[in-house]
Amino acid sequence: MGREISLFEKKCLTLRPNPKNKLTIMNKPLLIAGLGLLLSVPAFAQDFVQGKKWDAGIQYEMQRARGFASITQDPTLLYVSTPMLAPSVPVEIPVIIRTTDAKAVADFITRDGYTANVITENTLTARVPALYVERVAEIDEVLTINRSVQSQLFMEKARKDTGVDKIHAGTGLDTPYTGKGVVLGVIDQGFEYLHIGFLEADGETPRAKWVWDRSKSMSTKPKSSEEIRRGGDANGGGHATHVTNIAAGSKIEENNFYGVAPDAELIMVPSTFNHDEVLEDIKFIKEKAEEEGKPWVVNMSFGSQMGPHDGTSNYSQAAAALTKDGGAFLVAAMGNEGNDNLHSEWTFEEDGETVYINVDPGQSGSYFLTYLDVWGQSADGKKHLTVRPFVYNSGKFTYFDENSPAWKDCGQFLQGIDPNNHKEYYQYYINVSQMRQLCNIQNGNFGLEITGEAGVTIHSWLNPLSSAKECSYASVRGKNYMRGDNQFCAAEGGASIPTAIAVGSYNSSLTFWSEVNNREIYYSQIGDEGGISSFSSRGPLLDPTYPKPMISAPGAEVCSAISSYADGFSKTDDQICDIVKRGTRSYYYSAMQGTSMATPFVSGTICLWLQADPNLTYEDIQKVFRETARTDSYTGQMDENGWNRDTGYGKLDAYNGLKKVLEIKAGRGEGIHTVSNTFAPVTIYGGESNWRVLFNNDEDFADIRICSTGGQQVAYKHLTNVRTAQEETFDLGAMPAGVYLVNIQTARANLTKKVVVK
Repeated sequence: MGREISLFEKKCLTLRPNPKNKLTIMNKPLLIAGLGLLLSVPAFAQDFVQGKKWDAGIQYEMQRARGFASITQDPTLLYVSTPMLAPSVPVEIPVIIRTTDAKAVADFITRDGYTANVITENTLTARVPALYVERVAEIDEVLTINRSVQSQLFMEKARKDTGVDKIHAGTGLDTPYTGKGVVLGVIDQGFEYLHIGFLEADGETPRAKWVWDRSKSMSTKPKSSEEIRRGGDANGGGHATHVTNIAAGSKIEENNFYGVAPDAELIMVPSTFNHDEVLEDIKFIKEKAEEEGKPWVVNMSFGSQMGPHDGTSNYSQAAAALTKDGGAFLVAAMGNEGNDNLHSEWTFEEDGETVYINVDPGQSGSYFLTYLDVWGQSADGKKHLTVRPFVYNSGKFTYFDENSPAWKDCGQFLQGIDPNNHKEYYQYYINVSQMRQLCNIQNGNFGLEITGEAGVTIHSWLNPLSSAKECSYASVRGKNYMRGDNQFCAAEGGASIPTAIAVGSYNSSLTFWSEVNNREIYYSQIGDEGGISSFSSRGPLLDPTYPKPMISAPGAEVCSAISSYADGFSKTDDQICDIVKRGTRSYYYSAMQGTSMATPFVSGTICLWLQADPNLTYEDIQKVFRETARTDSYTGQMDENGWNRDTGYGKLDAYNGLKKVLEIKAGRGEGIHTVSNTFAPVTIYGGESNWRVLFNNDEDFADIRICSTGGQQVAYKHLTNVRTAQEETFDLGAMPAGVYLVNIQTARANLTKKVVVK
């Protein structure tokens, strides 16, 4: 007996081109238009998608719309699905479209009654019925179509393992650069919009110019500063508040936990991390900054390990295109999987050689889940692999093909040739608990038997969720099997974007003071103090053109603001390191650890540098890091370009980076009296004895005097024809301990700063 077609299917199957639309449609049938042909497809078949403009994720949604797949759309919510309990087919799916004319394609889609947003001249996002994708694909101007996927927050290790040293982001740096005139956008979860760290000096006015809560609904509207009220989004455990404060938290009297760029202009975006939404978020931040003629930075402390790891997806390419002009940067976390061997690689030496992947699934809550991604590296658009899934237990293989009930009810299986990089790929989202039940194998692991051709290389990745026991590669008795390592793990959705500044973490301290327990807490499991954090994900990207990571920054231990509106927030959490009271209101600061914390340190630093030179480019920033990053015994041996996969170019040096930025600006002929948003002639930087005076502009002359607080002059220099980035050093080590005044007088300014000699 034939299956009845739903009203939704009838609508999709009878779609015809709107005569008002002017784009060219290829002269062939738009959609399958026959019930008999529909029913001839095997139930729950997982097609190998080849020669299509769309990817296997969209093909899967098409199968669902036609009634041939019943798993829930969100792979993080895999569960038993029966015909009676099967999740409903989504009316519309989010897609990212690459095209030669994004506006024309968007107009075409919107005229048919669906939502489309132009991101760049060559990319748009849209929400359309799955079967409607076939119609869009017939447009000549459309190149490729990707299903939007979702990244995840890098926060698990931050909340579980560690505390924080009271890092003062500007320690030793008395500088006129505070991020003024630069827009900092943060796409994250867990904002407290009016935390004291995000208020102006009056303690009332929000520093955020815009808040756009995308986490609740795609249809929400941005709120301007006048519309922002107390509260925040409850997701993420306060992660966004912590991150934003590191980058740009306000100075307050009670503590030194203010941010690197405390005068940057804030835009807060609580996010779902769906890639189509994130592109819209970046575009929104870009547009608001450009309306004011200001440079901008977006902080992205999220990602996943599912994807090609080569920066070729529609999402990655569009995100990079949004920052193609100077004064625009994405700064992204590498990820927190440095301790987890989530990657594996194999090159077949002869035709017909076979290798096995065996996944110990770990456990997430009450479920065992496996997320496995396999990518061939032959970018010729051809199939070179034969892949057979199996359940493995005690040396025994139980194979099941695509028609097995195990596929129907325990996961998604996506396979095909990627339309962007033309590589062969296989993606699996498996509920192992259900797989074991269906196969009647109590402790079986999910695995793959892969047979390849000589010379073909494959890379695979696991993607763990927050869990007590993470997934991992396991051995296979008597067979060639792929072993795990921690390489090539730049996070998809963030760090893998080609021109995103990818940030790793080092341990600036291993202790913090718990305000709740009134004692110092010490953690050592993340490595040595000063060492690269063991959790920091390692590179490189499969495309070696872009260094991933590019730089490392303090990510452990960091104390910063935390949201009291977050789910799970507790006033008795031993990671709370400070409580600030203003009237009847309390504001909290807490310990976190992760590349999520290192990333905003770099975001804030780039805000400072953009204040000095709003026209900095990606190439400029790379040059600054390459030439000024600090190296030591912990950063490891560098290659011929001064880079390695663990630390990038080394550890962040904000001050020497600022010097290099000023030199770059002067080299463009922009160094004469043009520093943005500051009239201070110098930056003063110092330690225990050596103090350095860095000139921010060309000056005709400068008189530098160092005096005791009693007025006695202890040092003096007269300079002429001072050039931008010129530095003068004073050794105060022989001076008695105490407070001294450094006075710098130029033709346009007279500045006095206090310095302390210990």
